[in-house]
Amino acid sequence: MSETLGEYAAAGTARHPVDTERLMAYWAEGEGAAKIRWGEPNDFYRCEAHLGKYVTPGEVKGLCANLHHRALGVWPGQEDGK
Repeated sequence: MSETLGEYAAAGTARHPVDTERLMAYWAEGEGAAKIRWGEPNDFYRCEAHLGKYVTPGEVKGLCANLHHRALGVWPGQEDGK
């Protein structure tokens, strides 16, 4: 199969929506969120360190940005209303 990385990630979400949501909730609101400590200084870097063990370098920044937005309601770097 010749899927691009983006297509593969989207396909994984489509194929396993319950598992994907469970993992997103774990990292944004659950025990994983406690490890990252969203809203504290360097939260994005802690996210990269923790999730970088499980996803490719090309995916981790986007995933952490989405988790940051889910956890805090703002994109990384916009915490001060920028």
